[in-house]
Amino acid sequence: MAKLFILTGPSGSGKTSAQYVFEERGFFVIDNILPSGVKPILEDLFIKEKKYSNCLLVVTPNYAKEIYDIAYKVLNKLNVQIDLIVLDCNYETLYKRYKLTRHVHPLTMLDNITLEEALKLDKENIKSLDDIVSYYFDTSAYDVGQLRKILFNLIDMRKENDLVNINFISFGHKFGIPLDVDLILDTRVLPNPFWDKNLCKYNGLDVQIVDYFKKYPICDEVFKKMVEYLDYYIDLVQKDGKGNFTIGICCSGGKHRSVYIANRLTNHYKNKYNVMCFHRDINKE
Repeated sequence: MAKLFILTGPSGSGKTSAQYVFEERGFFVIDNILPSGVKPILEDLFIKEKKYSNCLLVVTPNYAKEIYDIAYKVLNKLNVQIDLIVLDCNYETLYKRYKLTRHVHPLTMLDNITLEEALKLDKENIKSLDDIVSYYFDTSAYDVGQLRKILFNLIDMRKENDLVNINFISFGHKFGIPLDVDLILDTRVLPNPFWDKNLCKYNGLDVQIVDYFKKYPICDEVFKKMVEYLDYYIDLVQKDGKGNFTIGICCSGGKHRSVYIANRLTNHYKNKYNVMCFHRDINKE
């Protein structure tokens, strides 16, 4: 099946880094396209030439909805899978990125407005995409390497079926809640290996931590209760027709308990759904 991804997000959220990932996966990439150019380009790519089976359009948030609608009208009768990806970022992080890189937001020059006004407009435009977005990622806490890993996994995972995509993301509560989670499960009731000086240097993927949790029956009990709830809830999500669902697993620091449970849930569901796992704060102190 041919694939068309439409990528948008505020300037500074990581679109350029994301674009490189798609290029490395063999996608034909078109950056900053205007709505008036979408129809003839898509007709050339998918109808006339049929040379490229995978394409990425990188668009600004103010044009994303219009471009998505045009793409759907052109390709809805063809065997082309269309997904809209939104990269978002909190205001404080975006502002810091602009100050550090001295990057200029394009709207400040084109519309003669302040950076604060430009970022506010981006947020308003992104909010209007809620009904059509397939994948939403909060890049506030991601470095370039982490974002690349997420997108590589997304491209490789996207299968030609109607299974919901389940994303498990572990995180530390003290570092803030990710913007892109749909549901949060808390693991802070479990024993914490952080307080063992011989174990705190490891993380929830290491055998030392896995063996530690095996000693406590409550870990299996909590896991089983989570599975019971998720079996019920994910089935509802699947029936509702949602393409993507992100489940956050939190603990205090995002290194031990949340990582262990997120990884265990990933292994449990990987043969039933399209599953991806990301540990946001695993390397933080």
